[in-house]
Amino acid sequence: MKLFHILIIVLLLAAFFVVSNEKIKLDSKENIIKFGNIYYSWLLNAIEKGFSITGHIIKADWLPNTNSTR
Repeated sequence: MKLFHILIIVLLLAAFFVVSNEKIKLDSKENIIKFGNIYYSWLLNAIEKGFSITGHIIKADWLPNTNSTR
């Protein structure tokens, strides 16, 4: 349950960041659509980067190199 709350907080902070960084006022339908497009592209990019990082972690060689000449 804690993880869910942290995820919601991160998503809300990201939404506030998009609104403030792009100086979008959510007072018209056009601005709400603009916000949705920017936020959606940010969210997809974050998910894509997360998958990429996870893939690199999985492919990493985690075992130490052993010398067979001992």
